[in-house]
Amino acid sequence: MYVPPAFRREVDDAWDFVSRAGAGVIVVATATGMRSVFAPVLVDSSTSTLRGHVARGNEWWRLASDGDEVLASFTAADSYVSPGMYRSKPENPALAPTWNYVTAEVRGTVRILDDVVACEEIVRALTHRFEQSREEPWHVDDAPRDYLDRLLRGIVGFEIAVTSITGAAKLSQNKSEDDRWGIAEHLANGTRRERDVSEWMGRE
Repeated sequence: MYVPPAFRREVDDAWDFVSRAGAGVIVVATATGMRSVFAPVLVDSSTSTLRGHVARGNEWWRLASDGDEVLASFTAADSYVSPGMYRSKPENPALAPTWNYVTAEVRGTVRILDDVVACEEIVRALTHRFEQSREEPWHVDDAPRDYLDRLLRGIVGFEIAVTSITGAAKLSQNKSEDDRWGIAEHLANGTRRERDVSEWMGRE
C-alpha cells in the first residue's frame, strides 16, 4: 500500500486501526484467481496474529491452503472531503475534492482451522470483544447448547501469522490548520461516517 510520508503511521497505531475497524477484507491468491472474504477478526495480544471465521459454505477457506500469503485491508474511518469545506476557498479556488481515511494493510500467511474446538474459542473471543462495551452484553452461553453446536459445525476458522502491517491516516495534514479545522467542522455536522473522520481529525 502506497502511503505518503505525512500520512504513514507507526506499527502500534496500525494495530489500533485494525482493532477499531473490527472487520476487514481478506484476500488470498489461488490457482483459480484471487478470492476475498469480509470477516471480523481478533488481534492477538502479541499483535502478531489475526483470527476469525467464515461460513463453511464460503469457498474462500477451501481455496486457501495453509501457508498461502494473504492481504487484509481494514478501514477504521473514511469520508469524502469537498472543496467547499475549506475555509480558504473564497481566496483560493484552486482546490480539488479528496478523501480522508484511517486504514491499515496487513500481510501474512494463513492457516485454516477446520476444528470445532478452535472455532468455539474464536466465537467466544469475538463475542466478548464486541459485546463487552454494551450495557447488557450477550454471552455465547445465553444460546442453547444444541443451537451453538449447529452453528459451530457451519463455520471454519482461520489464523493469519502477520508478516507486515502498514498504517495510514490521511486527515488533511497537508492542509493549513485553518482549512483542517474547517473540514473537521463540516464533517462533525454530517453523517455518522463523516463524524467519525472528524473525531479522528480532532486527535491529531
